[in-house]
Amino acid sequence: MQTTSSASPVSVDPTPKRHLLSRNFVIGLSLLIIPLISQFLIQIQTQQQQNDAHIINLAADQSVLSQKLTKDVVLFSNVSSRISSDADRVQAQATLAGQIKITLDTWSRIANGLRNGDADLGLSGNNSAAVKLLFEQIEPHFEAMRQNASCLINVYVASTPDPACSGNEQTYAATVSDHAEAYLQGAQQIADQFEQEGNTRVNSLRNVQLVLGAMMIVAFLAMGFFVFMPRGKDYLRVVSALRDSEMKLQRRANAMETVSRVSAAAATTLDPDQLLQNVVDLAKSSFKLYHAHIYLLDEQNEQLVLAAGAGDAGRQMKANGHYIPFDHPRSLVSRAAHNRRVTISNDVTNEPDFLSNPLLPETRSEMSVPMIIGNTLVGVLDMQSEEKDHFSAEDARIHAALAEQIAVAVENARVHGQVQTARRAEQSALQDSERRADELKLVADVSAAASAILDIETLLPSVADLTNSTFDLYHTHIYLLDERFEYLVLAAGAGEAGRIMKTQGHRIALRNQGSLVARAGRSRRTVVVNDVHQAVDWMPNPLLPDTQSEMALPMVVGNALIGVLDVQSDKLDFFTDSTVMVQTALADQIAIAIQNARLFQETRLTQTVIENNNDSVIITDIDEKTIYVNPRFSELFGYAPQEMIGQSPRVLHGPMTQRDRLDAIREAIEHQHPIQQELINYRKDGTPFWIELSISPVIDNKGRLTHYIGIQQDITDRKTLEMHRDQMLRQAEEQANMERATADRLREIDRLKSDFLASMSHELRTPLNSIIGYSEVMLDGIDGELPESAVEDVQAIYDSGQHLLSLINDILDLAKIEAGRMELDLEPTPLDTVMDEVQRLSRILLKQKPVTLTVDIADDFPWLYVDRVRLRQILNNLVSNAIKFTERGEVLITAEAQQDRGMAHLSVRDSGIGIDKQHLQVIFEQFRQIDSGSTRRAGGTGLGLPITKRLVEMQGGKIWVESVVGVGSTFHFTIPLASSKEAVARRQIEEL
Repeated sequence: MQTTSSASPVSVDPTPKRHLLSRNFVIGLSLLIIPLISQFLIQIQTQQQQNDAHIINLAADQSVLSQKLTKDVVLFSNVSSRISSDADRVQAQATLAGQIKITLDTWSRIANGLRNGDADLGLSGNNSAAVKLLFEQIEPHFEAMRQNASCLINVYVASTPDPACSGNEQTYAATVSDHAEAYLQGAQQIADQFEQEGNTRVNSLRNVQLVLGAMMIVAFLAMGFFVFMPRGKDYLRVVSALRDSEMKLQRRANAMETVSRVSAAAATTLDPDQLLQNVVDLAKSSFKLYHAHIYLLDEQNEQLVLAAGAGDAGRQMKANGHYIPFDHPRSLVSRAAHNRRVTISNDVTNEPDFLSNPLLPETRSEMSVPMIIGNTLVGVLDMQSEEKDHFSAEDARIHAALAEQIAVAVENARVHGQVQTARRAEQSALQDSERRADELKLVADVSAAASAILDIETLLPSVADLTNSTFDLYHTHIYLLDERFEYLVLAAGAGEAGRIMKTQGHRIALRNQGSLVARAGRSRRTVVVNDVHQAVDWMPNPLLPDTQSEMALPMVVGNALIGVLDVQSDKLDFFTDSTVMVQTALADQIAIAIQNARLFQETRLTQTVIENNNDSVIITDIDEKTIYVNPRFSELFGYAPQEMIGQSPRVLHGPMTQRDRLDAIREAIEHQHPIQQELINYRKDGTPFWIELSISPVIDNKGRLTHYIGIQQDITDRKTLEMHRDQMLRQAEEQANMERATADRLREIDRLKSDFLASMSHELRTPLNSIIGYSEVMLDGIDGELPESAVEDVQAIYDSGQHLLSLINDILDLAKIEAGRMELDLEPTPLDTVMDEVQRLSRILLKQKPVTLTVDIADDFPWLYVDRVRLRQILNNLVSNAIKFTERGEVLITAEAQQDRGMAHLSVRDSGIGIDKQHLQVIFEQFRQIDSGSTRRAGGTGLGLPITKRLVEMQGGKIWVESVVGVGSTFHFTIPLASSKEAVARRQIEEL
């Protein structure tokens, strides 16, 4: 039986599988899209926060520029009243004008970027539109500042005035300040608005991120068992990445919020110390740091000085004056300042440039951020952590923005301080000017009272009392210098103490080193001591026990010291700079009043002297009309005073009056010059006689000619004697001419003699040199050995030849000197090399004698400016003489530099026979020797010392001798030192 069966195919519904794949596809696509959206939002947020921070920075830059412009404009408008010198004022105005122009150019560039949203300023999209809208509100203030600052510069500096600038500088300066304040408020509003909008966007993005996170959780749950389990690791990585992104976003948001808080705190504080301390404390707490520092670069750009540090360690370091040299080779702070880049070390234990600090032992990571504004380095923000690998590149970007904000805030505080200082200085100057005006009015009152008194005995007590009461002083003295310029004599003193001291004849020697008054008189400078008990030259006075401060002011008229005004106070630190100025003016007025009183007394005395003068005196006006003659004039010329008044002095001339001398007098009068002439005048009875006439013009204090004064003396007897004297002088002159002719003839004969000696000496030297040369050849055995008896004879010939050659050389030198043909080659010369040569040449003379030659000269002895050959000849002559006349003992050569005279003092001392006092001058005469047996044994020509004397004198020195018979002689001579430049040049030439 066959069974056939058929199987039916099993059908499977494909719908569930397709549904599963579709669901997995949607969930997977969601998991892919959600991170992308999250990352995109993070990038948008980051870019927007950077733009916001950049806008805040730009607004801060605008604030700095606004305050800098205000400061420069205030200084510019006040420079004319604060600088008296025209040249200094013009230079200061030009410098400030340049600074204002630079500020305006920088401001204009930034403002143009804010207006147009330029890409190079980091602006785009909504930010740019918002900036433009806000900038339109403050732009008129900027334009007003720019126009008024330009007009201020145009008023002072421009050669061609701008027609649009018709106001004055004070109006322009005030307008700039007003609009700068309004502009500053607007810029701050821009920064506040962007900070608020940035915080709002951060919160919105956080909400979006929470929603996206919830969606991702739902998607994970929907995936369920089918997707999550097999792909769990992949999804965990995605979730972890999302969490990291969210944490980074949150951290950056917190960091930017901290930067904003720090910037806001910095912008609201204008005290630099408080500002920086707040910043480091806030930075440390906000960024969870171990420590935070701020260093500021000093004015010399040499040191990074700790300006603020967080916590107790920072305050202790600042109290210790902690700083880091700008060029320190091992410092992250110094490296960041040098490179102007953020410097990070995440493991300082392996960092060679880490500069450890015992107050911060836990530091493991350090980041140094340069604080820069424009192109100027302000300082360095330094942060430290106790964790390794704490700082990232993101931290570097965040803290760079923070450092930029701190730099702007520091500059704002500095500018504000400068403006406040300038304002306080102006107020102080105004108060000082008002006080000075009041004090000068008091000086004028005292001066007016003093000028009305012409009697010194009445004048000075009145001035002393008035000065004492007017300026609320404890005591006032007036000292006058006596006629011998030795003592300052008390002329007046205020009150009873002053009168007692005047009665006692109180005076102070001008050379007294223990007196402030004497010091002021000697130096002719004001001496101020605000605590006399601290002054070593204060002279206490028992009549003035309460003196605490003292000021002594010299009273000078022209170049003459009149005396000293001495004022004292019973208060410490009483005398200020203003008081010194006022009292100096008073001292000058008192000196003038004293001089006027003296001149008045001298005028009265002069009138008395003229009346009783033995010389004839005549005074005329500028028209040569006589206005006064003294009694002696009437006696001399025979004219009564009433006969000469109104007459011209020409009535005194006659036929014998010399016309050329009258012309000379006329020319001197026309040019207002004094003149003195001897001429013949005539008496009233017609008798001629000789007079000596002196005419002097009288010029008033305005330089105008007012009178002529003529003084005549009768010189008839003197002229008679002069004629006899002239006759005798003519005879004497004739005799002198004859003697001069004889002297010229004798000099010619002496010159011919010197020429003859020079010529003959030269002719003798030639054969003599041959004799010496051949003798030396024979002695050396070159032509064969000589018998012993012949050697002795030839040796005698050689020695006699050398002696004769020395004699001829001396004669030749003397002849050259007397004939004026001796030429010297002066140059810088070291003394030690010359002494070496002298010692070497002297060894022959010392061979057979128990005599030692000692040279005691310093190794660093200055160079001499001499003829080297002639100096050696001088020393050889003196040393050889010393050795010849010394049987045993020592010859000593010494040298001393006399830098103040530019000379060297050399001496040669021996322990020989000595020279009698009566022969000391004879030894320097030609062919002269001391007539004694010892001299004859020593030999000599008598020319060595005369030649030595002439050679020393020809080189600018002098020579002398000291000697004691039986003890020895010392020859001294001086010779010029070379200047330091000549010696250095010579030494360089020798080294080459």
